[in-house]
Amino acid sequence: MSPTRNSENVERLLSERLIKEALEAKMIAPADEHAAKKLMKYVPFWAVVAS
Repeated sequence: MSPTRNSENVERLLSERLIKEALEAKMIAPADEHAAKKLMKYVPFWAVVAS
């Protein structure tokens, strides 16, 4: 594996972990819960409309 691919993999894994932790802490929420995981966009907790 080339150094570039390895650093890209590390960055991807880190970003996935940070998103997961932010979701669990309710700091962010999905903008569209029905979107595919790869296309998911997020909004900050204060932008979520309570239902």
